[in-house]
Amino acid sequence: MKKKINVLGLDLDNYSVRESISMIDAYLNDKIMHVVGIVFMDLLILAGEDVKVKESIENLDMKIIGDKEILAVAGITRGFRVRETVENEFVIRFLEKLSHKKCTIFILCNTEEECQLFEKYLVQKFPSCIVAASYDIEKCKNDYDVVVNEINIIEPDVVFAALDSPARESFILEQKSKINARLWFELGRNIRTILTTKKVSVWFKDFINRGIFHRVVSKYKNEEK
Repeated sequence: MKKKINVLGLDLDNYSVRESISMIDAYLNDKIMHVVGIVFMDLLILAGEDVKVKESIENLDMKIIGDKEILAVAGITRGFRVRETVENEFVIRFLEKLSHKKCTIFILCNTEEECQLFEKYLVQKFPSCIVAASYDIEKCKNDYDVVVNEINIIEPDVVFAALDSPARESFILEQKSKINARLWFELGRNIRTILTTKKVSVWFKDFINRGIFHRVVSKYKNEEK
């Protein structure tokens, strides 16, 4: 099995969930903060339009594939990697790992409501996880030093970040060296799936993204010829 696949000019990791979780263990024991993110179709589409988004993906220490359509571009249409991706198995195993290790967590979302809902989800599903604090990005009014200070007061094991652009890219590119945490985890579109009760709305957005993604991939391949 290929450990790396190239999609739209970006090298993405194609590790099994077991391999990925093993790497997470190493990251949590390291002295520097590592940045892990889940890469979905919509993020790859944005990367083709925005250099900063592309750079933020390239700088991830581990790029978890979030959609089976991304695997399909590399010719992977069946087997355990497709199943792991469809079932969102990495996030589940990752949270189980944090729960087992009783890791401290800092939640960073777009709004206070998202923070509260995500904390509620963690407490219910993974009760041994320790949510030390949360912060919604609306409060800081683009003064990201305020957010960094809030994180550094806690010094959490893991920061769960579910931010929209451009805050997502600003943190990953500009603030990494200032943050005292073991792991920064870009939750990406998972936050929408976890928090919303409107599953039809989520499905429809994903349906639209699939159409756009396939057109972007087709255009990219034609330009490569």
